[in-house]
Amino acid sequence: MLLSKVTGFFRIQTIAQYFGATWQTDAFLTAFLIPECIYLFFTEGALSAALVPLFTDYFKNPNDEDAIEDGQVLLATLTILVWGVGSLLALGMYWYREDVAALLGPQFSSDTKLLTASLIAIICGYIPLGLLSGVYGGYLNSRGHFLSQTIGPLLLNIVTILGALFLSATMGIYALAWAVLLGGLLSLFANIVAVKVVGTRMIVCPEFGHEGLKKTLRLLVPVLGSLILVQMQICVERMMASNLMEGSISSLNFASKLLNLPAGLLALTTVTALLPVLSESMATGNEEKFLTMTVHSHRVLIVLVTPLALLLSLFSTEIVVVVFQRGAFTLEQALTTGRVLFFYGLTLIPLTGTFLLTRAFFAQNNTKTPALVKMATITANMLFLFVSIEPFGIVAVPGAFLAMYLLNYLILLILFERQNPSTRGKMVTALAKTFGGALVAGTISYGLLSFQGGQPSYEVSAMLCRGITGTAVLFLIYGGILRLCAIDFFNSLKRLRQ
Repeated sequence: MLLSKVTGFFRIQTIAQYFGATWQTDAFLTAFLIPECIYLFFTEGALSAALVPLFTDYFKNPNDEDAIEDGQVLLATLTILVWGVGSLLALGMYWYREDVAALLGPQFSSDTKLLTASLIAIICGYIPLGLLSGVYGGYLNSRGHFLSQTIGPLLLNIVTILGALFLSATMGIYALAWAVLLGGLLSLFANIVAVKVVGTRMIVCPEFGHEGLKKTLRLLVPVLGSLILVQMQICVERMMASNLMEGSISSLNFASKLLNLPAGLLALTTVTALLPVLSESMATGNEEKFLTMTVHSHRVLIVLVTPLALLLSLFSTEIVVVVFQRGAFTLEQALTTGRVLFFYGLTLIPLTGTFLLTRAFFAQNNTKTPALVKMATITANMLFLFVSIEPFGIVAVPGAFLAMYLLNYLILLILFERQNPSTRGKMVTALAKTFGGALVAGTISYGLLSFQGGQPSYEVSAMLCRGITGTAVLFLIYGGILRLCAIDFFNSLKRLRQ
């Protein structure tokens, strides 16, 4: 997963360099919006996570041949259903591509809408490929295999980078669209090979009355409800962003990808590997192990991501200038993206906590609670966005995003500690101490750099020097404060390794 996230970072950097934050990039990102969200939701999100506890029940005993057979039948049944649903969604997007383009970008120019519709006609084929990869990813995670979830996105990123490097001069933005489709095919092929390698019989007669399928649908109904609201929220964001200056959608996307890098490397990687362990603990009745793992994981993740969140926020402009300001990406675009990253950066803390607590509820076969909380916070997000977009402009979008995840995280934290009294106070205390220490360290480091005076230089070398200095000062002070606050990070890390 490390390689996939790093190459994903270079993918968005390459797009920024060759296409900038322009109307063509806005069109591509809008066309790729729904397929990408569905893919992320079904591979790194709720579907894959919800399937792990279900398949774990079937494969927890390697000597139970009947249970293993049932698990393989369920996989075959889900394969047919998901492929059918994905194909229908793709056909729907293809036939109504002009309407979809007008819906997602109502204030786009006629040229931008036409380009968006043309790109949708290509990219919509990615939907069934991504959905099926999500099903196979959940199955493989339950069997303790995580490599395919790295190889699939890795192939997508590499193909997109190569498309931008070698085909953008002749094909323009269409090179990215065809690269996405090819990457989806390669990703699915990697998952199919991995499913075969773990010893799964691929040709199994499906059973649409399978008890496991009924349980899957019961678990996924609230999750799919939240998915619909997520899509509505994203559509609302893009519709409003299309009213802003040209390149606003690209700036939002580039800033969110900078957030996704540490979120994927630390938070998502950890919870993906942790979920099968939590699910197995609950399946075998070892609730004490489940709670211990959850509490220590929370402490380790919060300690790791909190200073990174402050770095992304306090030094947002420096980061964007160093990473993106080259080629077609101008200084003005970098400054706009930096303002957006300020709010997205702070979101890393509640986003990480939400990732972990959602998986903890899933391990308890409880998908309803996280889904209902998600629905409530998304509704609040859209209301906040409607009120704030006009007075605050583009920063209202990441501001609403931050408020949504902060509310989501705090509600899940309260509900989890109330449901599991032995954890009460432990997670909240770790969060308060860690964030307080990081806030003090961040304020001191940023204040020291601000004493330099004069007009700030936006040269890449000056921004790089400022960012490195701020990072060193922040982590030095942060480490000392953690020791004073008695945050036992290394003990929690040791417990997790054991």
